[in-house]
Amino acid sequence: MRRAATALVGAIALAGFASCIDPVHQRNVEDLGGEQDGIRPGPRHRAGQPCLVCHGGLGPGEPDFSFGGTVYETAGSTAPAANVVVTIKDAKGREISRTTNDVGNFYVRREELDPTFPATVKLARGKEGEEMASSIGGTGSCADCHVGAGSRSKMPRVYMKRSP
Repeated sequence: MRRAATALVGAIALAGFASCIDPVHQRNVEDLGGEQDGIRPGPRHRAGQPCLVCHGGLGPGEPDFSFGGTVYETAGSTAPAANVVVTIKDAKGREISRTTNDVGNFYVRREELDPTFPATVKLARGKEGEEMASSIGGTGSCADCHVGAGSRSKMPRVYMKRSP
């Protein structure tokens, strides 16, 4: 009897755990594929990919980000833009800035800013600067909207300059 009760409790716990797994999110994580050869997980990995798929609260990446993305030098280019100051301001006027690394990546940990949307974004490097024409409505993962050269449903990659 005790064994049957223990098995029942275990089965209920397992069913509860399984029901917490989001199959759509799990598929999005799997669709990212493996790590690029020679680049270990960290601030330099997965340039151009949607950071919050893994770092957006549902995992599997840690830490949890509120914003993350990659900035490129010019429109249509895959050359990373290093040392770009990305400034994000949320609907409550809270502002935070991060500087892109050598592969163009930046991120903001959720503990540093848990934003109220919509948010605005400005890019700056030296005397150059660009402000995003629209506001961010609800996701801080740049590559959710900015993909490749752009399409009918996506904006082009985030870039610092229009032409070389």
